[in-house]
Amino acid sequence: MPIIDAGEFAWCAVFSPKLSDGNQTIVIRLKSWLEADELGAVGEFVGHGEVTFVVLQQDRLEMRWFAGHREVPLCGHGALAASAILLPQLKDGVLREVHNLPGKLWLSRMGGVPYIVFPRAKLTELSVQAVDVGIPLTHAFDTGRDYLLIMDGDEAALKNFDPTTAKRLDKIGCILSSRSESSTASFRFFAPRVGITEDRASGSAIPALVEFWGRNRSAPYTFHQESGHDIKIRAHQMGEEIGVTGEVVEFARGKLNLGNIRHDNSFAEDNLKKVV
Repeated sequence: MPIIDAGEFAWCAVFSPKLSDGNQTIVIRLKSWLEADELGAVGEFVGHGEVTFVVLQQDRLEMRWFAGHREVPLCGHGALAASAILLPQLKDGVLREVHNLPGKLWLSRMGGVPYIVFPRAKLTELSVQAVDVGIPLTHAFDTGRDYLLIMDGDEAALKNFDPTTAKRLDKIGCILSSRSESSTASFRFFAPRVGITEDRASGSAIPALVEFWGRNRSAPYTFHQESGHDIKIRAHQMGEEIGVTGEVVEFARGKLNLGNIRHDNSFAEDNLKKVV
């Protein structure tokens, strides 16, 4: 797919071949950064999922994400959608750093397939009694941003978990994972502190899952996210980093009119002119 120009957007569904199941994001390319409240106004107008903002100037690439008016530190499915949009500028096996996230995120491609690349996760094991989500756990880890919790059960038990019990946690997110019969492992992801009761597809959770479930298995890895949708996320070792990929389906492009953004967070309805 061709690269979008500054002032254009692409609407994508990520990590599933089905539009109805993929995690949606709008990738908006800007010529330069707007103020944070202006970016939040766009996110609030869009009103669903995360908006992925990209600034590409010569060799410098920067990205930011907003869920409504809230800025999100990193959004994996949004970054993969941007990688697919920027695919013609990427080279196989070469990591392109996202400059405002140094050492945290790169874009790449392998065999013409877009990837997002993360550093390996560092897991600090905790007592299972230290993290109470109301179900038996076999392992608990602090991953930095999130908790990784390994439950004492299978995919059926994982599907039945009530995510409202994760609201008490003091981390941004909670990765709850179980063994799987059809993939490397299954998981769900909750981020109540940033307003996400349950995320449909969570690419940024994969390095922690690889670190635990990949200990006695060889790549490639496949993780099934049990969010009620057909979400499958693939991962590979890329040197010392973890490459993450999955389906990216583009279903709309258009031009963006930024002239009517106001600081009161209202956003005129003709600002996004979709071309399907």
